[in-house]
Amino acid sequence: MTSSTSDSKSVFGACCSVSFTCPDSTGDSPDGTRGVWPRAAALLVRQALEVALKTYWSAKARGLEEVSMRAQLLCLEGTLNDADAGRRARAAWNALSRASHYHAYELAPTREELLAWCDDVAVVIERTEGEWR
Repeated sequence: MTSSTSDSKSVFGACCSVSFTCPDSTGDSPDGTRGVWPRAAALLVRQALEVALKTYWSAKARGLEEVSMRAQLLCLEGTLNDADAGRRARAAWNALSRASHYHAYELAPTREELLAWCDDVAVVIERTEGEWR
């Protein structure tokens, strides 16, 4: 996805190798996608977090990767040597889940919200990889 903006900061930051430029708010988005990209980005960031946790559990506690994400997030706070990262993971996953679903009376997440969630997910990925590598 490309944009006419000069600000090319990746929405995903260090989360994953996929990156794209956020469309600007001047209306230069392709027809029909103006309100879609923030929810799509939220879904992709959430999936990056879920894959990181699945990988972490596969290495640290076999079988735990098969339980619900809520259960994984609760266990993460207790098993990760960084409780702050566990809380960030839970908060980011909840926010990203809420943002990736369409609600008639809610606005899509802003670029700043997405970037903040990406930063949180990047921290969680860094900390979980540091534990199992």
